[in-house]
This record gives sequence, structure tokens and C-alpha cells, in this order.
Amino acid sequence: MRRLLALAVTLLAGCIVPCEGDAADRRSLLPVPAGDIALNSTEGERLLRECTHYPGVDVLMNLATQRNQAFCSAATAATLLNAMSKSIAAPVDVEFAPYPYHTQRSILADECVRATPTHVSDDVSMSAKFLATHGATLHEWATYLACFVDVSHTHASTTDAAAFRDALKDAFPTTRDGSASKFVGINFVRTGVGEVGGGHMSPIAAFDETTDRVLIADVSRYKYPPVWATLASVFNAMNTTDAGKSRGWVVLGPGGAGGSPSALNTPFVRDEYVARRAACMDAVSDDDDWDGVMGCTRWPVAFPPDLASEECSKNAGVSVGGAAAIAFVFTAVGGGCVGGWWWYVEQRSAGRFRRHVVLGSEFEDA
Repeated sequence: MRRLLALAVTLLAGCIVPCEGDAADRRSLLPVPAGDIALNSTEGERLLRECTHYPGVDVLMNLATQRNQAFCSAATAATLLNAMSKSIAAPVDVEFAPYPYHTQRSILADECVRATPTHVSDDVSMSAKFLATHGATLHEWATYLACFVDVSHTHASTTDAAAFRDALKDAFPTTRDGSASKFVGINFVRTGVGEVGGGHMSPIAAFDETTDRVLIADVSRYKYPPVWATLASVFNAMNTTDAGKSRGWVVLGPGGAGGSPSALNTPFVRDEYVARRAACMDAVSDDDDWDGVMGCTRWPVAFPPDLASEECSKNAGVSVGGAAAIAFVFTAVGGGCVGGWWWYVEQRSAGRFRRHVVLGSEFEDA
């Protein structure tokens, strides 16, 4: 009875009081850990101006926001590949056709990336679904990055902090008029640098040898701002185990395979695209149907020539059967939420609930 009463109070409180960290007087981002320096602070900006090793604005200018909480490796890859736009070509993503730009989708649509073996099994290759449910290990990340550029990866357990420091100094120029040809990404565990979360990937946007700090440009832009963290803490956060091996860092340079053909590279025909988009938009009956509207902007995946009318008609409205299904879902949601919360409380109290587990696999999260 006491547990039922506690559950009722918890649910009621959730309707009245904002969740911890969501109070009206706080920013949307989480607090920067003690000892770190936010880039959007006086000291953070000073460090950016005066840091000893700086690859230029390319990383920060192209910083991507991960599409979901398991896509940190793909978002970091997109950031770094776009930062290297002066030396490598980019594909055309259907959302931005006809303009070439590396996106998380274009990376995962690449044939070479889709052939990357995973830690689950040699028969299970990298895909959007795999990444969304398992994330990527350092080795998997480096392997699919090699589809586009020359890449080396280092497990932190095989070396020391001095080697990481040397890698940064080797990659980043020491003068403001220098242009970086190498870029660095890290695979670390957030708790190692005092942050909330689990395994994560992000680019390094600068290094200051004077203070021995690195600028982590977080791809979870909704969660943390870019921060200056001590190199020692970052190295220790990389020297943690994931899928039997330690995390670590990657260094990207020009060269490598340069990407391979994918469905996203279908030749773009502007007049045909405009005509199909207009027809598809006309068929979307709900002006607020986000998926329907966005589906009409893609080329050519959303509506190839022989499926244009069919694809558009999928968004034309809700059938009677669909309405019944939606009604059923809404009816079940209330009981499902209460039951789900009760299960969470029970599992957590029994010590069996792990926040960063999806389908039984630990994954790289936000």
C-alpha cells in the first residue's frame, strides 16, 4: 500500500512540479561540471582566442546535433568530414539536394559503411537501425570513417595521456593563419569528466597547452555546450572499457576511400523535383503533419518516379481503420505509462535497471 501511495504521489508531483533540472529559472542545457569551462563564458572565449593549438573555425562551424541519443558517432563523423570539405568531396543528401553536404543519413547510407562489421557478429553490419540500438565502438567508428578519409584510432589503454597530447599537437596548427589537415574525435564516458550520461563521441575543436585543456565540441548540443576540460580527465574518461576494449580517439586526415555510391547520390533533376514536391505537398491534408511535409522534400527516396503518387497518398489523411487504431493507442497509453513507471521503480529498487541499455546492449548515448 505504501508503494502504491508513493507511486500516486510521484505521478501527481510530475503534473505539478517540473522535473529536476527543468525548473523555469534554468537554461535548457545541463550545468557544466565543476572544473570545466564553458565556451560561452568569458574565460572560455579567452581560451579560444589564445589557445596554443587551433584547427580553425571549421569544426565549430560544422558542428552537427546528433539525430537521436545513439547517433553521437555519426554526428561527430558528419562534423569532422564537413570540416575537411577543402580536401574531400561530399555526397548529396536528399534533404539538401542539390547541395553536397555530409549528414548522418548520408554517412549511414554509404555502401562501404553498411558493410562495416560490428562487435555483435560478423554477420551483423553497420546500419541506421544498428547504430540506433547499439551505438558504435571505437573500432567500428574508425572502420566506417575509413570509408571516407584516412583514419587512425588509438585505444587509451594501450598508451598514456602524453601520447594523446602529442596527437593533438601534431594535428592542430599553432598559428591562427594555419589550416588544419587533420582532425580529432574522442570516444569517452561522460561520467569520467563529471557529466551526466554514458559512452559518447564528440570532436575536439582546440587544445591549449598552457592550461592543458581540450575543447570538447559536444554533438549533444541540446545537453551540453562546448567545454574546456582538462586533458587528464578526458584521457581518463577515454581509458574506460566498452565491448571488451578501452575507448580512445581517432585522427582523420585527407586520403582514404573517399566514400562510395549510395542511394543518396541519385542525379538531381530540379524541375522534376519541384513538380513532384508540389504534387506531394498538395496531397498532405494536415498542415501540421511534420513527417508528411518533410517526406515531400526528399529526393528521390521519399517518392521515386514509379511510387510518387503512392508515397504522397500515404500522407493524405487517416483512414477509418487508422483512426480506430489511434483511439486504441490513446486508450492504452494511460495504463501503459502507469505500468511502465511502476516497472521502472521496481527494477531500479532491485538494482536491475541500467539506463544505458537498449535491447540488452550497452550503447553510445547522448
